[in-house]
Amino acid sequence: MPPRRPMTPTVVRLWRRIAGTLPTEIAQRQARREGRILRLDKYAMVLAGAGLGGVARYAVGTWIMSRYGGRFPLGTFVINVTGAFLIGVLMTLFLERLAPHPYWRLFLVVGVLGGYTTFSSFEYEAYQAVRGGARLTGLMYVAGSVVLGYVGVWLGALLAARR
Repeated sequence: MPPRRPMTPTVVRLWRRIAGTLPTEIAQRQARREGRILRLDKYAMVLAGAGLGGVARYAVGTWIMSRYGGRFPLGTFVINVTGAFLIGVLMTLFLERLAPHPYWRLFLVVGVLGGYTTFSSFEYEAYQAVRGGARLTGLMYVAGSVVLGYVGVWLGALLAARR
């Protein structure tokens, strides 16, 4: 098929009188609309993942606390450490071994793990422990979460980097 010649100003004016809009203007509008849809798709991926992660956090946390209750917030502790491990695995796989579509990172890391891990809950529970007079429990909780969370990220990255 031969290349298209650009429309002359006379043809453009005539086309606008008949159709109202040039085909190129229609295509540009469509592309802008699709661009907005793509940006919304990113938010939808995060939203869907966060919903799943939040449900998983609730299920795991309540299951652990129903079996191993006590003053120490073990449910949140386990969630944060396993979440740290999983982010180590996923980010290493995504950045070093695989080349998945960027939406997978949005869905799994930002969405699922963002909804699953509970840093704000962690901070509040540490505050409550200290405020309630259990300073040693609060200190152990903070130190253990940070140290074991880091170990979780390190082990996850190490595991995912293996070939």
